[in-house]
Amino acid sequence: MKTIHYISLILGMAILLFSACDPGVSYSKVIQNNSKYDISLYTDTAYTETYAMYNFDTIVIEKHSIVVIASEQGIGTTNGFSSCCIFNDSLNYKIIGFDSLYLNLDLNDCSNWVFDVIDKSAGGGGVCECRIKITDSMIK
Repeated sequence: MKTIHYISLILGMAILLFSACDPGVSYSKVIQNNSKYDISLYTDTAYTETYAMYNFDTIVIEKHSIVVIASEQGIGTTNGFSSCCIFNDSLNYKIIGFDSLYLNLDLNDCSNWVFDVIDKSAGGGGVCECRIKITDSMIK
């Protein structure tokens, strides 16, 4: 009888141990504005209402600042976000106060974003981000 009790106890502990091993991931999509211009970033309203991927319609990214435009947390691995295509296809912008200036960088092109794992955890989880850096030379 004691053997069954010990087996049940060990089995219960193993289930508890392995059920807590799913890797967690925290992902952010970040715009770093290193330019001397304030930028108004807005999403395509029809697209946003349908898919609601961003938590804003319009946001101001002030000069020399960093803004998180999207984030997600859950179970998974950081590799699932490495393409940087998450939350894309609906970003538009205006250079505030300068109607004739434009950004010579497509914010909706996944290849313009840089993926980085900030903090690794067991099982491939951790904290990761896709970041794009805007500089004065990109604004014409």
